[in-house]
Amino acid sequence: MPRVTIVAPTYNAARFVRQCVDSALAQTFRDFELVVVDDGSTDGTADVVESYRDPRVRCLRLPHRGLRALAESYNAALAESHGELVAILEGDDFWPPDKLEVQVRGFDDPAVQLSWGAGLEVDEEGRTLRVCRGVALDGGTDRVPTATLFRELVRAYVLYPSVTVMMRRAALDRIGGFRQDGSANYVDLPTCMLLLARSQGVALHHHHVLGCWRRHGAQATSMRGDTLLREHRRVVRDVVAALEPEERAGVGWSGALARANQGRWRMAAARAALRGGRFSRARRLSLAVVRDGPGMALRAKAMTALASAVAGVDLSTAWRRMRGRA
Repeated sequence: MPRVTIVAPTYNAARFVRQCVDSALAQTFRDFELVVVDDGSTDGTADVVESYRDPRVRCLRLPHRGLRALAESYNAALAESHGELVAILEGDDFWPPDKLEVQVRGFDDPAVQLSWGAGLEVDEEGRTLRVCRGVALDGGTDRVPTATLFRELVRAYVLYPSVTVMMRRAALDRIGGFRQDGSANYVDLPTCMLLLARSQGVALHHHHVLGCWRRHGAQATSMRGDTLLREHRRVVRDVVAALEPEERAGVGWSGALARANQGRWRMAAARAALRGGRFSRARRLSLAVVRDGPGMALRAKAMTALASAVAGVDLSTAWRRMRGRA
């Protein structure tokens, strides 16, 4: 029975999947199994995976079902695997060689339910575009109570990039495996929120680079602006609705937290509307935050956004560009 199960969902990733599999096989920690779940690819992705003769690599061919069945694909891999820990590695991403070695040792502490770390965003050729820290925490490794991390995920997806995430299988089993509550595109956020809400303990954040997330034009789950914000709101709504009253209390969910996040979501949507030139929508959203937003700092930002919407120009972005040129 391997210590780690690597779940690698993929679709039409023949161009990238070899680097993905090679990065798993190059791990300095060797006690793992890799289950590549192919969602009915038509470009030979599954053939590439099946060309490997390493017994730790398996390819699970499924009929094409698309993003709305993403959780089903992940859970199909769980059903065919046995690792105590579960790591995510999508077929177009890859890992540094010490990823598993760094992360697995943290789970020797039974309180640890989940861990993640810094990552690199890379282009189609694997060249680094930027470093993604996920959260701005001090120190080498940070212990975060699961309830605290749940509340952070209500605000934003701080586990980014997901290629760095590892979970304890027992915690996944506790929520029925991977979930897609409120989402048509992702399993990351709803799965992690439910896992944290129903698993008392801690999560570990590593400042070490634990994965490389590839940005390319063929990505099916690439969303921006208002669409991403609406997706996030739906996930939070459905996850909170799925929790029992004592579970909501355990993660600190309250009416005040709900109102605070409503203000933050409106502010983020107003900023996205400004960037997209939708000034009427930006004016309506920022005015709502000015009236009802939690705290003076958020209301001050909303006033700037409201002035931008009235003037028909994104003043904050214009100011940053002027400072940059100066």
